[in-house]
Amino acid sequence: MKLTLCILILFLTIQFGYAQKEVSVRPDSPMEHPLDALKATGNFTKIPVKGALESELTNRLNNLHSAGTSLKLLHTIESPVGMHYTYVQQYNGYDLYQSQVKVNMDKLGNIVSMFDFSFPIAAEMDAIFPEATVVSNYFGRYKRVAQPTYTVDKQYYYDGTKMVAALRVELTEGDRHQELVFGSDGTVLYQRDLNTYAKDTTVTGMIFLPDPLTTAETEYGAPYIDSEDTDVPVLNAQRQSVTTLATFDETTNTFVLTSPYVEITEHSLPFFTPTTSLTPEFNFTRSEQGFEEFNALYHINKIQVHIQNLGFNNLVNFPIPVDVHGLGGGDQSVFSFSGNQPKLTFGEGGVDDAEDADVVVHEYGHAISHSAAPGTNVGSQRTALDEANGDYIAASYSRQTNPYNWEQVFSWDGHNEFWSGRMVQSNDHYPEDLTGNLYGDADIWSSTLMQLYGDIGRSITDKILFQSMYGYSSHMQMSDAARLYLQADSLLHIGLFEVPICIRFSDRGLWSDCNSIDTTDTVDGLPDTLHLAIAVHNTFGFTYENENLVVVLNDTKATTATVYNSLGQAVWSAPLAPSLKQFEISPADFPRGIYFLKVDSPTITKAIKLAKFTSP
Repeated sequence: MKLTLCILILFLTIQFGYAQKEVSVRPDSPMEHPLDALKATGNFTKIPVKGALESELTNRLNNLHSAGTSLKLLHTIESPVGMHYTYVQQYNGYDLYQSQVKVNMDKLGNIVSMFDFSFPIAAEMDAIFPEATVVSNYFGRYKRVAQPTYTVDKQYYYDGTKMVAALRVELTEGDRHQELVFGSDGTVLYQRDLNTYAKDTTVTGMIFLPDPLTTAETEYGAPYIDSEDTDVPVLNAQRQSVTTLATFDETTNTFVLTSPYVEITEHSLPFFTPTTSLTPEFNFTRSEQGFEEFNALYHINKIQVHIQNLGFNNLVNFPIPVDVHGLGGGDQSVFSFSGNQPKLTFGEGGVDDAEDADVVVHEYGHAISHSAAPGTNVGSQRTALDEANGDYIAASYSRQTNPYNWEQVFSWDGHNEFWSGRMVQSNDHYPEDLTGNLYGDADIWSSTLMQLYGDIGRSITDKILFQSMYGYSSHMQMSDAARLYLQADSLLHIGLFEVPICIRFSDRGLWSDCNSIDTTDTVDGLPDTLHLAIAVHNTFGFTYENENLVVVLNDTKATTATVYNSLGQAVWSAPLAPSLKQFEISPADFPRGIYFLKVDSPTITKAIKLAKFTSP
């Protein structure tokens, strides 16, 4: 049964939750601020970097030319196709609040995209920072449910007209995690929520896959209603038995709900002891606490394996703490990234959030975003993108599992008397349909991705999305996300899916330069094709007659030839001897499909699309 705790605790956790459900906000915690509306400047010009990256950036970005200005590297992460660097701008050793320079580089050391959210520096800036007592005095004015903990550091803050010396505070108070900026007189200049809501062995257990309404192919309504988490027979009948990763604790001789990707914990009120079992079975009904715990474990394990199967091995690849009985029993869920340990917390108000795979995967989507591009979820359109990607990842996961009502996100948790849920099927157009509400604007991006899911399939759509997320920056726009998505396809697949992506983005208003892309059939079928560094002959014989493909090298310094399939996987490779003039590729190892021949040399890299219409 659901437990409802102290109303004040519920007020604090829900009012400050930034989650999958839209919530009201206390007057002293505004959701909108002029700083959020500022835009980063995106640059998608390919830039070779010959010296130190920081020197290249300093030379190119005007705001870094002032004396005393520098860059500090915050994060570095490697994706399958390159490196991604996040910098903060500093003046005389102090950070400029929310400043950011994000640089995305390919494997050859070229900058392929860059976002500049730096600030101009005045000739003189106030170096007298507020005293720390303004913070302690502020928190001393209120009687707290629990003693808050916070850290304070000095930063320069842009108030819309000038830089002012300020104090940045990161606050932790129970489930509440916030960031505040204080001026010299103790005034809160800016405030934002830091929550985004929303020994190995195998065990078996019962779950919803993905939720009881989808498997029953019905809508919310009697007898398919929550009924205060009781064992409604028609709901329990929708449980399915599955096998997933967990842990056997040899010290207690029990099986515990921990895997390489999930750790079921209790870090939020109300506190329950996490479920264990003497046998490798977790067969609970929905009225039992262990049901939501096992449900969350299974779905997070499943989506993480999917991520790794696509080639991404550093996105939330650790046991993330998950509390499925948290937030004082409230009807909300959050991803928290404050401190050194990101975690997920699910409430039990209305339908228990962790009973719905959409909620579990949506919140995990925030963790994916934070893992790929930490410290970048700032700005009105950027935060809407985070919600949109969470909605898409959840809908993509559920649609692959069961396509019934796939367009409804939170099919079981929402679309009922508790809240309206969300959709990933809309006709909203960018930018005129933007409202400034991160939840209301999310469907522009998520609906476009679901259209691409229908065009090119889940695996390809997801893979391009995950790759593009490494390039995300603070204060970027949805149109920037479209550019990064096209760029990710180019880096992963040599632009194979450029045409359907471009068409969808153009129709939605996210990208206007479709005319620069050849939308005709670009597969090399009949004519021989010359591509500068290489010439390919007998494409007709290779495509239709199972004859050898002949490759002539115009660049005699070529070092390697590689053939990739349409998923970007290398299926054939050969080293090229110095001064080699030509070589042949046998069709024997290539079934029907689309391929890419890529030739690398110290001076140039070239790729050609190939088709194989007959089996060996």
